Amino acid sequence: MNKNSVGLGLIGCGGYARLNLDALARAQGLHLAGAYDLDPARSRATCDQFGGRAVASLAELLGLPGVDAVIVSTPNRQHCADTLASLDAGKHVFVNIPATISADEARRMIARARSAGRVLMAGANHRKNPAVLALQRAVASGAIGLPHSMQASVSSPTAYKLAADSWRADAQGAPLLPFSQMGIIALEVALMIWGPPAQVSAFIAKRDGPTATPDHGTMIAKYSDGRLFSLACSYIAYKSYWITVAGPKGTATWDRIDGNCLRIDADPTVARTPYESKDEQLDELHELRDCILSGQEPSVGAECIYNLAEFYRTIGESIASGRATAFVPWSG
Repeated sequence: MNKNSVGLGLIGCGGYARLNLDALARAQGLHLAGAYDLDPARSRATCDQFGGRAVASLAELLGLPGVDAVIVSTPNRQHCADTLASLDAGKHVFVNIPATISADEARRMIARARSAGRVLMAGANHRKNPAVLALQRAVASGAIGLPHSMQASVSSPTAYKLAADSWRADAQGAPLLPFSQMGIIALEVALMIWGPPAQVSAFIAKRDGPTATPDHGTMIAKYSDGRLFSLACSYIAYKSYWITVAGPKGTATWDRIDGNCLRIDADPTVARTPYESKDEQLDELHELRDCILSGQEPSVGAECIYNLAEFYRTIGESIASGRATAFVPWSG
């Protein structure tokens, strides 16, 4: 490893990888050493713009001597295989969420990272967003009283724009699409603020989206003390991106679309505070660098990766069975 800079290999050069690359271009102590994509033209274009070597296979990327860690930015169904291959090659791994929607795969990824002595970190979440952190503080401070419920809505009519050959249009490749692509941030924030629930019930449905994947879904999670978290997520409804926590004294709402603001309604006052959108991808890459150099566990590591995957396991099982499903949280 270059003592002055950690070399990153990019697996997948599609749309979301652009956020990682733009952050990497501004990062200190990190550089792009190589890139691989199923479309060779995309990997060449990526390296022409950001540096590094475009390669023809994952094995070739993992064999490059300058690659110390990888960013996994492939379709969700490919995350586990790409992560395991990278860990087996001795690379640290940064994988965009969801790292996996399978609790079993999450266990395998975590176990492999630990046996290899490598960092496994999940990125592309809002745990460093100042408005989300303010929501967490407001709930903990008692500003709304004892919190009883959390409601979230995340939607966008993206289904009508999906290309027929997109992996998001494949019912087998994206079986929980509204939850895994829209609802994921709300699930992450709920885990951040309240931790894992006790039970999950969920429904998913097909309306008029042109692809084979489901269009929208809803979920209710019950906590052991009686708190409830409800989520509505949609690939066909008009855009929404908010989370509200309610207590007897008021409500606290994070709204990403409304200026990334926190709104606290507590009689007789209403306070709306906008927050600048922090460069979260850059902060995540710097944390990855620091964890690689220090050997520390990342803030979004094993527990977060597993519990998010467990959310998806319980959602999927509840949809299939028509019954509430017990949530088995990470136990180390």
